[in-house]
Amino acid sequence: MKKLIIMLIVVFMLFNKDVFALTIYDFLPAGVNYLDEENLSYTNNGFMLNEPIRVKPNTTYTFSFPGLDLLGNETIVMISGDVTYINEEVNNVINCELDYEISHCTFTTTSNVEKIYLHFEATRFYEFDSYYGFTNFQLEEGSVYTNYEQYIAPDVDLMPPSFNSSGIYTVAYTANENIAVIIDSHINVIDNCDGDISDSIIILEDNYTGYETSIGEYLVKLKVTDSSGNIATFDLIIMVVDDVPPLIIGPDTIEISCDDSLGLNDIINLYYSANDGYESELGLLVSTDEYSGFEGIIGEYNLILEATDTSLNKTVKNVVISIVDKIAPVINGNLEYDFLMSSNNSLIEIINSFEYSDNYYGKSEIQIEIIYDDFSENKKIVGEYYTKILLRDLSNNESVYDIIINCIDDIPPVLTNSTEFMISSENEIDLSNIVNAFIVSDNCDELLVSDIYIIENLYSNNKTSVGSKRIVFGLRDFSDNIATFTINISVIDNIPPIIYIDSYIIEVDNTINLTNDDILRVLKQNNEVGPESVISNISVNEYQEMTSIPGTYLLSLDLSDGTETISKELLIKVNGDNEKTYSLKTIITYSVTLSFVGFVIVKKIISK
Repeated sequence: MKKLIIMLIVVFMLFNKDVFALTIYDFLPAGVNYLDEENLSYTNNGFMLNEPIRVKPNTTYTFSFPGLDLLGNETIVMISGDVTYINEEVNNVINCELDYEISHCTFTTTSNVEKIYLHFEATRFYEFDSYYGFTNFQLEEGSVYTNYEQYIAPDVDLMPPSFNSSGIYTVAYTANENIAVIIDSHINVIDNCDGDISDSIIILEDNYTGYETSIGEYLVKLKVTDSSGNIATFDLIIMVVDDVPPLIIGPDTIEISCDDSLGLNDIINLYYSANDGYESELGLLVSTDEYSGFEGIIGEYNLILEATDTSLNKTVKNVVISIVDKIAPVINGNLEYDFLMSSNNSLIEIINSFEYSDNYYGKSEIQIEIIYDDFSENKKIVGEYYTKILLRDLSNNESVYDIIINCIDDIPPVLTNSTEFMISSENEIDLSNIVNAFIVSDNCDELLVSDIYIIENLYSNNKTSVGSKRIVFGLRDFSDNIATFTINISVIDNIPPIIYIDSYIIEVDNTINLTNDDILRVLKQNNEVGPESVISNISVNEYQEMTSIPGTYLLSLDLSDGTETISKELLIKVNGDNEKTYSLKTIITYSVTLSFVGFVIVKKIISK
């Protein structure tokens, strides 16, 4: 702890040097709190002021800070100005009171004090500042502390006045002007707060007075102080000269082509000269030059020429240099354009695609005027069209060009139809009906449905198998643009099955009209008869008139393969909406019960 106190004393010794620059801390704050976080430098366990702060003499101040619960038991406060007010641990200071929430110290400034310095250290300052930030540290007037307030900077003027005048004043020796008249008419001082304070100018040094009629240069030093004590000085050179001016010969305005790019010296040598009534030819001085650096750039530039004789008589001539462009824009390259109808470009867009240029202006600065347009109304018709355009630059230089535009059809025809078709495997689609259902159109040509052709057909050779079959149609216009259209035909199975159980029972849905051919096919698929067998006789057919009525019906028939004839009785069970149908599991169970003679599930195929 003693090392820390010694270190603080060294810091104070280094600090007590004169500082001449005014800051906001040279003034009292505008609020209660004297401590500005922007004026702090942090150490590991505390902070110190970067700059001392102004305080009132013979005034009691209270420094309050977070208490023991937040900063710990060891706290050092050091406050010093013209004397040291506090410089040790707070526990040892009579005027300091430690508390668990807010601690504070009080002190009274001396009559000679102007500024004070404050340094603070605490055991847990780093943890407190990391969590809460810089808060509840307050230096305020009075013997008691109040609620914490943030620092409010004073509204003070720190900016010196400004001399808004030329540093050189020329006067003819015949005028015999005194310094007060010159300052009053020539010198102007503006302050950011006080406004015009030219009346407050003080002469620090005057080498002019007494030499009003003597040709020469004289230095006059001026000073002004604003109401806040900010000081500004100014050096005024008064030049007393001969009042007979020389003569500058040459035009007031000259015109130069932008392609010539003459330098300023070339212009002066070509167009201007100066002489004096008492002396020979004089040199010219350029006092204002808006031209140099803009050679070859169109515009008007002010040039001020000055001629001064040996008696410092000066003549000023204002000259306007006008840089002009007199060359029209040009189109470079081919004047023929192939217009693709799919682009739908306008004539202006087509013209902008040409390589046109100007000797001076950029492409965007060239105006386009359409004189004749045979293209825009015919842009959707194949052919060759003539257009005449005018190019104009910003200097009104004009050129006229004829352009040929070839309209080319690159847009394929349009085919419109349904993209998806669905059909039962029992039926087939007539492709001519699909083709006739197309709507065809083209941007240029009149096309017919009969112009449609098939590119790919995965349906016609595979009509009965279930699945999606693709057919790709094509259509070509007169410009060989081809359009394609893909149709997917979904072949579906929507016929209920025929179930043949144990060589005895045929189970069928009441939506199916089971024919003799269907029955024969079921028997063949179940190997009940040979492949050459036919039905030779039906003696009993209870099913024939009951195909849509749920129930079980007897069918007795004879079958012959040409060499022998067998008789067979079958039960045809017609299932209705409310009757139970066999699942595969039921069929298998039923078949096992009947010694599993066999069953087959047959899909009925109806020939249309």
